[in-house]
Amino acid sequence: MGIDVGKFEYCPGVQEKEIRILSVARFVEKKGIEYGISAVSQLIDQGYSIQYSIVGGGPLEEKLRTMIQEKHLEKHIHMLGWKTQNELIDIMKKAHIILLPSVTSQDGDMEGIPVLLMEAMAMGKIVVSTYHSGIPELIRHNDNGFLVEERDVEGLVRTLQIVITTPENWQRITENARKTVLEDFNIERLNNQLIDLFKGNYSK
Repeated sequence: MGIDVGKFEYCPGVQEKEIRILSVARFVEKKGIEYGISAVSQLIDQGYSIQYSIVGGGPLEEKLRTMIQEKHLEKHIHMLGWKTQNELIDIMKKAHIILLPSVTSQDGDMEGIPVLLMEAMAMGKIVVSTYHSGIPELIRHNDNGFLVEERDVEGLVRTLQIVITTPENWQRITENARKTVLEDFNIERLNNQLIDLFKGNYSK
């Protein structure tokens, strides 16, 4: 699993008063978007200046919209619907943090390694996700991104607080993130390894 790194320009966020957080997902249980909304809600209540954009759609859309309305967060949390890849790249360029709080659903459905996280890391974004399925193979906590336990809203709040209040660490994290994707999740490099494997020349 990898991405075409050349499509994703390195454009890390810079410190600003308002923090822009982005989630991109199909609105199903395993994506954990409700936990992202709950965490951002607490941060806004604590006085943090945040704009949270959610791209996607799916069966849980009405439930998520109702959460936002009940918390009176329409000015801070925006559901943008589905976007093309080019539109999404433009949205990601403006984001500081990519949030994907994945969980194991009640029927056992799980993520693999979400391509979105690879794309975000290639672009130099701070990624916040969970200790779920294959995600820790991509994200190393406090090295190239951040991980919390599944369904841990308080953990998400604390982690986002740390990210927002320590912008001096952003360069280290985002440089490590892009390096990880370039070295380990670059589809061109992976394809070359696969060709070598078929030729009997691959050695790890």
